[in-house]
Amino acid sequence: MYLADWYKKDVVLRWQGGSWSFAVAQELFSSHEVDSGSLLLLKSLDIEALPERGRCLDYGCGYGVLGLAVGALRPAWEIVLIDRDALAVAFGEHNAGKLGLRACCLTALDPVESDPGTPGYDLLLWNVPGKAGAGVLARLTGEALDVLAPGAILALVVVHPLADTIRDAIRARDDVAVVHEHAGREHTVIHARRVAGIPLGSRDGFAEGVFDREAIEVVYGDLAYGLVPVVGLPQYDGPDQASLLVIDALQSLALAADGDARAIVVRPGVGHIPMAVRGRWRDASLTLVDRDLLALRASERALGKGAPISMFASPDFERIDTGLPFDLAIAMIPDQTRPPVMARLLDDLTARTKPGGWMLVGGDSTEVSRFAGLARKRSGLRVRDQRKRRGVSITVVERREG
Repeated sequence: MYLADWYKKDVVLRWQGGSWSFAVAQELFSSHEVDSGSLLLLKSLDIEALPERGRCLDYGCGYGVLGLAVGALRPAWEIVLIDRDALAVAFGEHNAGKLGLRACCLTALDPVESDPGTPGYDLLLWNVPGKAGAGVLARLTGEALDVLAPGAILALVVVHPLADTIRDAIRARDDVAVVHEHAGREHTVIHARRVAGIPLGSRDGFAEGVFDREAIEVVYGDLAYGLVPVVGLPQYDGPDQASLLVIDALQSLALAADGDARAIVVRPGVGHIPMAVRGRWRDASLTLVDRDLLALRASERALGKGAPISMFASPDFERIDTGLPFDLAIAMIPDQTRPPVMARLLDDLTARTKPGGWMLVGGDSTEVSRFAGLARKRSGLRVRDQRKRRGVSITVVERREG
């Protein structure tokens, strides 16, 4: 099972006289123990007051601790877990099965994507991210309120410095009332009840600009393009050094004819590398893979209409079919990548690169050197180049013919 490569440990939640164990990954929030904000939010809930049946959304679910805790005590409830991180959703789904619970687990950016419209949710649980920015949080608070059924509760926990942003977003509504508020050591818990109105229909918060920063124009050598960065992703003011190294290497590769080319980018970020590939191969078929749905949406928008684009929100290739092998595979490696995850990435890129094709891998110099070391030990691969600049590097690997 592919999650075994990401698995770090089990953490235990003790609440309402029960004890539940959750598998976690190092890369997910609160992988050491259940975080204090989630505990404070759970303690604020009056479980006895909940009906036997209802619908609960755990927004930004992580490994599922909030929604699955409610589901454990209200097994007849419909539990929905959503997160923009496909790895979090995969662990949430795994933990639901581990606890013997049924849950709908979705990779999504905002509440309205989960299941908008009637009948709406009876309870929405939200551990508010601390780095999303006030403007984004205000918009997302509104969307969370929009998907509530009449009489339903939005129960959230937020770090103190952002509490006023949430309060202001709630007070701006005439169909919502704050029914509970409690300040802990570092967090504020707020319960807001939808006192009027009905759940709104389908919307696309990303298309409406919820996450947008100011548009930028990039000029680097012969490459020129524009894109709209988003809050929550780096490289909002231009490509970083690792991306520039990849862009430089692209110019020196012997690549297939434009119209017949197929390329894949793993962790495309806000879109700089996909735009560089499109600049080199105008008509190439392009596949994007990332854990982060926000990165995929941002890159897709940057590319615009044109050559075919396929996108997969996934932590790796275990559950996806990318079709025919690629002429070029580009992957950006995150810092502190676990050894089994690194080995799996090499396996996956090798399997999906055609003989005579190329792999470009970039990131922190230590991580890239680890990848290159693994590639040198693999028959059928040849490390052709490795370039360094300011603590980052890339390696160029050829998959040999035959």
